[in-house]
This record gives sequence, C-alpha cells and structure tokens, in this order.
Amino acid sequence: MNTNKDTKIIYRIVKHVTKYPKIFFGGFCSLVLASIAVLLAPKLIGIAIDLIFSEQKDISLEFSLNNPIILASIALISLSIGRGAIIFAQSYLSEKLSQVIAYDLRNQLFNHLQHMHFAYHDKIKIGDIMSRATQDIESIRFFISMAIMRGSYIIILGITAIILMLTTSVKLAIIAFIFMPIVATQAAIVQKFLRKIWIRIQSLQGKTSVVLQENFAGQQLVKGYNQQEAQHKKFYTVAKELYDSSLQSSKIVAFNEPILSGIWLISLTCIFYFGAQLIIEGQITVGQLVEFQLYLTLLQVPIRAIGFIINHIARVRSAGTRLFEILDAENLIENNKDTKKIKEINGKIIFENVYFDYELNDTKTRLLQNISLTIEPGQKVGIIGRTGSGKSTLLHLLPRFYDVHKGAIYIDDNNIEDIKIDELRNIFGVVQQDVFLFPGTIQDNISYGIPNATLKQIEEVASLAHISEFINSLPDKYNTWVGENGVSLSGGQRQRIAIARTLLTDPPILILDDVTSSVDLKTELAIEQSLEKVLADKTSITVTHRTRVMKKLDRIIYIENGEIHDQGKHEELYERNEQYRDLCQSFEKQTNKNEVQ
Repeated sequence: MNTNKDTKIIYRIVKHVTKYPKIFFGGFCSLVLASIAVLLAPKLIGIAIDLIFSEQKDISLEFSLNNPIILASIALISLSIGRGAIIFAQSYLSEKLSQVIAYDLRNQLFNHLQHMHFAYHDKIKIGDIMSRATQDIESIRFFISMAIMRGSYIIILGITAIILMLTTSVKLAIIAFIFMPIVATQAAIVQKFLRKIWIRIQSLQGKTSVVLQENFAGQQLVKGYNQQEAQHKKFYTVAKELYDSSLQSSKIVAFNEPILSGIWLISLTCIFYFGAQLIIEGQITVGQLVEFQLYLTLLQVPIRAIGFIINHIARVRSAGTRLFEILDAENLIENNKDTKKIKEINGKIIFENVYFDYELNDTKTRLLQNISLTIEPGQKVGIIGRTGSGKSTLLHLLPRFYDVHKGAIYIDDNNIEDIKIDELRNIFGVVQQDVFLFPGTIQDNISYGIPNATLKQIEEVASLAHISEFINSLPDKYNTWVGENGVSLSGGQRQRIAIARTLLTDPPILILDDVTSSVDLKTELAIEQSLEKVLADKTSITVTHRTRVMKKLDRIIYIENGEIHDQGKHEELYERNEQYRDLCQSFEKQTNKNEVQ
C-alpha cells in the first residue's frame, strides 16, 4: 500500500472543503455546540442523582422551581430541544458542503473530458467514465459528509468526553483507557484489508458499467448474431466477481462491529465493578459513577465510528485514485502560447512531410508517413485508398483531433498549431461516415453548431442536404423528436441531417468522409447535385468510393499504407496506375451490387 499516495488523495479531497469556508465554519460551529449539548446531559444527571441521595428525606416530585428534580428535568428537556436544532443545522450544512463539492467535481470531470484529446477518448471506456462520474464521486461526497464532518464531531466529542472522564475519576479513566490500544490495533488491521478490497470493488463496478454500456449500445449486433447467452455469461462473470468482493467487504465490516461492541461492554463492566468499590471507599459519589458511565457510553460513539470512518477512508482512497487518474491526465492537444487570430481564410492547405503514429496500450503503429501535399484555395480534392490506408487519419489531423508526430500542416501558410483550436475547428466543416445525432428535435440537431440559427436558415440548409421534403412530411416537421443517435430515422436520413448541420456553419473548408455511403442512389445523386452548388467557392476534401464522384474532382490523392502513391485527375490515374485501377473496379463492383440490392 502506497501510504504517501493515499495521504495525497485524502489531502486533495480535504482541500476542496477549504474552498467553502463559510459552510464549513458554520457546520463546524454547530457540531461543537452539538458536542457541548450532548456532554452537558451526563453532568446534569450526575448532579441530580447526588442531590436525590443527599436529600432522600426531603425529596418530592411536587412541581416547584426549587425542586432539584424538576429543575434537572426542565434543563434536560431544554437541552434536548436545543441539541435537536443544532444537530439539524449541523446535518444540513454537512450535506450542503458534500453536495456542492460533488457538483464541482462532476463539472470539473466533465469539463476536463470535454477538452481532452481524441487519443485519450480512444483508450478509455464510456462505462468506466460513467462509473467514476457517479459511484466514485458519490463515495467522495459521502466521505465529506460523514467522515470529515461527522468525523470532526466524533473527535471533539471523544476528546471532550475523555477530559470530563479524567476530571470525574482518574482511576476509572485509566481503566477505560486500557482498552483503547486494542481498538486502535483492530482498526488498523481492518483498514489494511478494506483498502485492497475497495480498490477491487470500484474497479469491478467500472467493468460492470462497461459491459452494460457495450451490450445495450450493440443490441442489434448481439441479437443479430444470437449472442445473448454469451453476453449474459460475460456480465455474470463480472457481476459475480463484484458480488464476491462486496460480500467479502461486508463480512469484514460485520466482523468489526461485534468486536467493537464487545470491547465497549467489557470496559463498561470493569468500570461498574471498580466504580462500586470507589463508592464504598468514599472516593466518588453514585452520581459521579453514573456520570462517568454515561461519558463512557458517549465515548462508545467515537469508538464504534472508528470502523465506520475507516471503511469510508478505504472507499474514498480507491474512489479518489480513479477520479484523479482522469483529472490528472494531460491534454496533449492545447493552444500554444503564441497563437494567432486569422481574420480571413482563403482555403489553401499544405501538408509538409507529415508523419503520424497511433499509440494504443503502449503499442505504436505508424499510420501516415512522409505526406507532402498542397491543396489550392477552392480546389476539390479526393482521398482514395483501401480500408486502413490512412484516409480518415489524414482528415482528422486538419482540425487537430490528433497532432502530427513529425512535419507540419499549414492553412494559408499558417501552421495549424499556431491557430487557436476553437478557431481552427470553425474553419472546417466535417461530415463523418458514422453520424451521431443527439436526443432532441430535428431543429436542435441541425442547429447544433449555431444554436441561435433561425428556422429560415435551417430550412435552407435542409433543402441543400435534400432532407427538407422528408422533414415537412412529418406531423411536427422540424420539431419532430429523434431518439438517441436518431434511432427513429434511417441511415440516409441521419446522414442528410448531418450534412445540413455542417452546411449551416458555412465553413470555408469542407471535409466529406464518404457521406453518401448510407443513402440510396436517388438520394445520393440529389445530395451530390446540392453539394456541387455549396462547394463551388470552397476548398473541399472528399473521401469516396464512388467513381462518379471521383471524375468530378479536380485531383485525386491515392494513398496506400499511409503513403501517397500517386496523385492527379481520375482519368490519368486510372490510365497509368494499375493498383488504382484495380481499386476503382472493386469499388464499382461493390457499388453496383448495393444498387441492385
């Protein structure tokens, strides 16, 4: 166990508490007052008992403000009411503090992930992120509410109770203190076991979320291949491991509780026995023995809470480790210090000796090498190659979804790394082959890049994307709700909405990654015709398998194994390059097959 690392995690969590000094101070003051109210009760009861024994003949239950029993009863009732109000304030402030910190952590986590580079999102699983954003942050919240605030109350209560026990009877206090090292040793042993188990439990909770997310996201695939049973076995395995680890943790906690209770009962019995002897010897009164026993009973709360706090310290260490692992991850793609603002974009693109290696699980794979290419303003360029040749990777480098490992990319003679990232990405309009739509209306999805766009503007781009006729046929038209990732729409409809979404931003450079692969021939031709109008004054880079589209482009860049093998007009390449010709013929066969189907 790395004690230094664990301490740093606890320190970082506690540091969040100091951001809200007013709430913490209010909570701390109320728990101090609550401790005082709790500790006054034994003193009042002890005094009342001694008064009863000293005035046995004159004692009466008649209501009178001079009657010590009545006075003690009124004082105890008043104390209970006051204590209740104070504990309410303390509980509310503790909960408020924990909730506001959890709120901050969730926002911090979300914001950090929003700005992390794409390669990071490639490595981490969605289910694991969900587990850390919910279960781990909830563990931290509970730790702040119960372990820090409640723990402070317990420490104050425990220390004050010990002092009052010493002032009541030093001899009895020494007897009671004999049992404390036993509790401390037992607590240390429990912490050692729980720490390891809770790290495993929270890791398994993340794995469970991952399996659930993958299964439900791929339900069509699972059912299509009749893999329900296999998926159930996979989930059962992880769920069983989580169950076993959770049960093991519960056994340790359950075992810890009776040991603490047993230690307390033994100490209480010893105090009663030796206290009775001290009464006989006249060293203490009956009221003082009762008072001491009550203090010892109150001390049981801190003693019994040791196991509770240790349990949550073990949880929060593993939860904090997992959460800060994300928050401490370095964003590899950030703005340079000397970024420049570009007022006007002409659309010239230069790749200068570009290399790119993709790293996953400490394994590097070279996807692009020695890419040198110039695209003039307004030029329509196609990127052609087999699957895995590096086409999409080349496109992802332009808006800095990934950074080049060697070489440079320029927009109008400006290195893209010298342009602010948000401004750079506004230069490009990217339409991916795999479309993502958010749950919401069609209007919401089209206007995603420009939320304040007017309905007229949205209708114009929808018409250009050849989707307006379909939208207007719907009962709610542009207010029609689409499910998660546009589940209520066909692939072609989703694609055309994505095209409309990109066109609305009116970017100077368009990147089209095989955008007509999911539509029928009639729609494809209509989209191509519309795009020709849109692309008239824009630089565009198109990845396509359609020979018909290739013929219309100004230049084709033929890529194989991450390198430019040839470039020129489609007819030129088709004539002189056998590999390119074979590739185009295979594209044509597949296209004809799809059109027949």
